[in-house]
Amino acid sequence: MERTTVLMDQHKWFIRTQDGLWDILTSHVGATVPELFLSDRKLGVECSRSKLMKLFQDSEKLMHLYNMLTNRTFFLTYLKALFLDQTNDLYDTLHEIVKEKLPDLEKDEHAVSMMHFYVHMCKYTGFEHDLLMYLLDVLASIFIATNYERKFFVMKGETSNGKSKLFEILGRVFGGYYHCIQSDNLKPGNSSTAATPDLASTLFNCRIVTTEELEGKVNENRVKQITGNSCVVFRNMYEPSQGGIPTAKLFTTTNNLPDCRATEAFQDRVTAIPFVSKFVNKPPTSTSEQVRLNRYGKGEYVVEKSYIGCFLMLVYHLKTYINVRDGLLHYRDEPPIVVEYTKLYLFNTDVYNQFKTHMDVQVNMNTMTTMTDLRSAVRQFLKNTKN
Repeated sequence: MERTTVLMDQHKWFIRTQDGLWDILTSHVGATVPELFLSDRKLGVECSRSKLMKLFQDSEKLMHLYNMLTNRTFFLTYLKALFLDQTNDLYDTLHEIVKEKLPDLEKDEHAVSMMHFYVHMCKYTGFEHDLLMYLLDVLASIFIATNYERKFFVMKGETSNGKSKLFEILGRVFGGYYHCIQSDNLKPGNSSTAATPDLASTLFNCRIVTTEELEGKVNENRVKQITGNSCVVFRNMYEPSQGGIPTAKLFTTTNNLPDCRATEAFQDRVTAIPFVSKFVNKPPTSTSEQVRLNRYGKGEYVVEKSYIGCFLMLVYHLKTYINVRDGLLHYRDEPPIVVEYTKLYLFNTDVYNQFKTHMDVQVNMNTMTTMTDLRSAVRQFLKNTKN
């Protein structure tokens, strides 16, 4: 079968908007799209060229708000105000603090959206400032069309902790550059030549590819291929194979542990980010109790209120930390909570370690375990973990 090689989008720093082309290195939004620009996908934020240019280049007040929100001293001030129960709502507390420092932005719709997104990010990260800044690094780097850090991001946590809502916001921001695929694409298949239309149609022109509920056996070689920042080959249905370097970064959200050998190359790629908060219908009434217990109320219109703020926070973060020499945003060192959580996650991907942990396997001298006991324990383990 004839193999074709897709001419990769060399404009790693170009993104199509509703009526132009945004150069993220210069913040210029052009009116025309280069002839060889292959992707016909567009950004999800529906703003005109003139409005985007104003937000990118003539927005000193919004940029000042971003700098204030990401400052550690301000973060601790906000956290102290929450523990002192200055108001009964996390957003209202932040709004009061910002109003004192930047009164001109009190009713600015973009500033309000940025504050909404900031509050959600604080909840998702359990008010860990280092984790918050690292996650902003990761999310802002999505704009750049290459997985240069060779990472596979796993958002892990129990149910109702904000993982899916965060990706709903990202889907609204990135629009056509965002795509969700079935987790079966990362599981062992019958043949490496089988058609994989989800991967073939998204890896070469999207900026972010996500999967939901990754569990069971994982094809480590497939993950290493996708995240290796090198040429890979996939095939659409009834079409010849096509190759190229993926432009998308790979994320997965899961409540479960997959089954894999976790080789050294796979371990180097995996970064597990914990989501420890819980969103409930009846949260504690005081902000201090909400923060202390990590229990928050389920808000309404979360995506609508915060997706513009998400876009602006990521743009300003990228503008602040991008390396102008190579055009990349290099991630800061992983915070200790991420390092420890990733080690624990990778340890538990081994099915035997899962069994030992779940069944509390111990070594007792002068005792004998029968095959019946062992079979019963394995059946109970498989039933409870549903793997």
